[in-house]
Amino acid sequence: MSRSRWKSPFIKTPSILIDNAVSDQTRASIILPSFIGKIFKIHNGKKNFSIRVTVYMIGHKFGEFVQTRKVYKYKYKKQ
Repeated sequence: MSRSRWKSPFIKTPSILIDNAVSDQTRASIILPSFIGKIFKIHNGKKNFSIRVTVYMIGHKFGEFVQTRKVYKYKYKKQ
């Protein structure tokens, strides 16, 4: 469910709007058009991942672009 239109977009720390390379641990913040071309470091629970914001990311949340779980692959037996 999306956020109401009468509310402003959720941004946890306003310092995101000023700095160029920002270390941000809020995965719930929404990406705004003013973030295009900036590099953000998003924490997934274990490491920080660097993400450069593009035009196609506007309106999405930072957490959508960093996986928090490791992809599990089944081990196949040789026959």
